Amino acid sequence: SQIIAFWGYPSEEYEVTTEDGYILSINRIPYGRTGRVSSKGPRPAVFLQHGLLADASNWITNFEYNSLGFMLADAGYDVWLGNSRGNTWSRKHTHFTVKQEEFWLFSFDEMAKYDIPASVDFILKKTGQQQVFYVGHSQGTTMAFIAFSTLPQLAKKIKMFFALAPVATVKFATSPLAKLGVFPDLLIKEMFGNKQFLPQNYLVKWFATHVCTHRILDDLCGNLFFLLCGFNERNLNMSRVDVYSTHCPAGTSVQNMIHWSQAVKTGELKAYDWGSKAANMAHYNQ
Repeated sequence: SQIIAFWGYPSEEYEVTTEDGYILSINRIPYGRTGRVSSKGPRPAVFLQHGLLADASNWITNFEYNSLGFMLADAGYDVWLGNSRGNTWSRKHTHFTVKQEEFWLFSFDEMAKYDIPASVDFILKKTGQQQVFYVGHSQGTTMAFIAFSTLPQLAKKIKMFFALAPVATVKFATSPLAKLGVFPDLLIKEMFGNKQFLPQNYLVKWFATHVCTHRILDDLCGNLFFLLCGFNERNLNMSRVDVYSTHCPAGTSVQNMIHWSQAVKTGELKAYDWGSKAANMAHYNQ
């Protein structure tokens, strides 16, 4: 909200409760700096969903003329920015706290099954529209592929789906983070525990504020993003690294990272493997 207001755009913030009790933060830019009134009638709603270890700020941390969230608002759209469960802005639940392991028992399976439907339904109810445009990035596309293919009633509410850096397999992923796939699930839990993975915390914020603000250290901060996403300097705006690092990584669950590591191992996109036939039968009835 502060970033949106800083650039002179109207900002609204809401909380959306999913069917399984997670309370998601969702931001809205109802119109652009050209004004509230539109000669073309109601502004079409567009929902932007970020990727792994990210948050809604991904769409607004470049300058306003180069941030998709602001560009769409100025182009006449009613822009909604989602936050996946477990990231910096979606750490509440109706029954659990982030200190409890139960809170972190989710992966992109649940994000697809619960987060997207709850967010889309909230947007449609708030705007009075019948359909919404969906723009996903990375994991945000994976969630959509799952949700729209398994929930036909939800798919009917999507006017068009734009997949940016779509992920249907990570078999050929080369980023250092993908190397988690070589480790057994139990070893990943031994290394990182059973709760959160790379949350935004004091150390990350201190590093972003005191190190990444110095231009001479841009390369050092940029390398942190390359460590997560793979090295490609042309795809990272080095002049904004200090801003990016203030918000990213934004955290997820260890279980979500294990699910991605399973996808690396098998080369296929499957439901989360709970580790045994009995456990999978209990969760999926098959």
